[in-house]
Amino acid sequence: PPRLAADPRYRAQFLREARLAAGLAHPNIVPIHSVDEQRDLVFFVMAFVEGESLGARVRRLGPLPPTEVVAVIRQVAMALAHAHARGVVHRDVKPDNILLERDSARALVTDFGIAHAVRDGEVSLAPAGGTPLFLSPEQASGAAGDASSDLYALGVTAWFALTGRHPHEADTTVGLLLAKVSAPPPSIAAVRSGSAPRLAATIDRALASTPSERWPDLDRFALELGESLWTVATPPVVRAFARSASSLGRDTVLSSAVAASSLGVMSLLSASGSLGNAVLAEAVAMPIAVVAGSFELIRLAQVALAAVDVVRQGHGHRAVMAAMQREVRERELEIDVRPVAERRRDALFYGALGAAKSGVAFWLAASSLTTYWISIPAAVAAAVIPALTIAKVLDLVRPGVGRWPRWLQGRPGRGFFRLVAFFTRRAPLHELPTTPTVAALGGEIASLYGALPPQTRRAMTDLPQLVEALEREAEQLRGRARSEQTDARLGTIATALETLRIELLSLQAGLRSVPDVTLALDQARRLGERVDEAVGPLTPATGAG
Repeated sequence: PPRLAADPRYRAQFLREARLAAGLAHPNIVPIHSVDEQRDLVFFVMAFVEGESLGARVRRLGPLPPTEVVAVIRQVAMALAHAHARGVVHRDVKPDNILLERDSARALVTDFGIAHAVRDGEVSLAPAGGTPLFLSPEQASGAAGDASSDLYALGVTAWFALTGRHPHEADTTVGLLLAKVSAPPPSIAAVRSGSAPRLAATIDRALASTPSERWPDLDRFALELGESLWTVATPPVVRAFARSASSLGRDTVLSSAVAASSLGVMSLLSASGSLGNAVLAEAVAMPIAVVAGSFELIRLAQVALAAVDVVRQGHGHRAVMAAMQREVRERELEIDVRPVAERRRDALFYGALGAAKSGVAFWLAASSLTTYWISIPAAVAAAVIPALTIAKVLDLVRPGVGRWPRWLQGRPGRGFFRLVAFFTRRAPLHELPTTPTVAALGGEIASLYGALPPQTRRAMTDLPQLVEALEREAEQLRGRARSEQTDARLGTIATALETLRIELLSLQAGLRSVPDVTLALDQARRLGERVDEAVGPLTPATGAG
């Protein structure tokens, strides 16, 4: 602020703290590129993050799924732990200061503008700052914020993301601060039914009124969050089915629309009375209808075979329900968030444009003035454009995944899996504690790899294959008798995947190069080979087909 920039003490302290914050090189902290002063202006320049804040996402979509909240809060906790280890306390942790990158699963902490530097006993001159809804009880009593206060604010942020509310609410700021000092917050389990007990206990401890009763540091909080939801991670085979099945409804509608449109064009051309048009209709429209129908059958077969794999690996409809909910959630995050009126204007424009294109294409196809090298492509366009236009208009008017994924989660899906299970031999399912961790890590690595620039992905083309191979091995181990050997291999797989995840995060933040990640890939392969040599061949599966 200009009034503080005019004070030499605040000016010097701001520049010192901003430069200290600029030295926080972490994948989950928005980088500060420069800190400078020009006349009365004192400023720093941060990287641009394309996406939205956690607060905006909760206000747009309501309470978030526990897995999504844990993923975000863990990243923020690790970023704050990095800052605390370097003597920087944020003091204004809240959902609007957590940015969610659109093209990746990364959360970034921003707004260290009122960060508190703690170095050699020096007291920061920065104002107390903070947002009342996220202040800790000691801050509400007038004490300066410290690392434990950041932990408390992050716990409130998690509480808000899971419920869409705040643990303490009041009509006035004074009433809010009094409530924080006088009453502990309600347990999240009492507000959000069905909460995982360990997750609720983890967040409740972060919101303890006394700092000594909270987690000792952010690293321990992040570790506990990571272990609180291990039972709900999605196995790879179930995740593959959910991804294939979630788009089946849209693919079926689109292929049916193309087939119907091509048959309509064929009927209109045949009804024109021209022999040339009739031949054109048979030569163009009929093959398009056959291809569209074949595509529909192939997609149905793909989903059916994926369901067989799910059942064969020992999973059922309940696991699919959880995976479909997650897939639907990911699609919801990609929905066009512009105002309804603006989307309807675009829908009207694209509808009119598509109708005009279809009319011109049909006229060129039916006109006796055009040659075959014009009329044939025109007939194809007249058959396909209406279906594509309808799909575009529907995406604008009714964004989302539609009803098909929800049908799969309900009675139709339950009946479908009962039918599949009746004809499929089910492998005995043996739960191993680290398998869900492997599935969760594999999914996060896939997201991070997909967000890399194309040229970077081309330099690491074998990474997806390695991850898939590790996931397949973990999946196979679930059907085997539990032993020290199986646990050792699963631990090795989890270690290798966690190493790759950290390397990709560092690469994304500019802290690593492609050769560094390639080296990590080679180490992951060698690590698996060394453990194979150490533990020897696995004990044959008992009762497995």
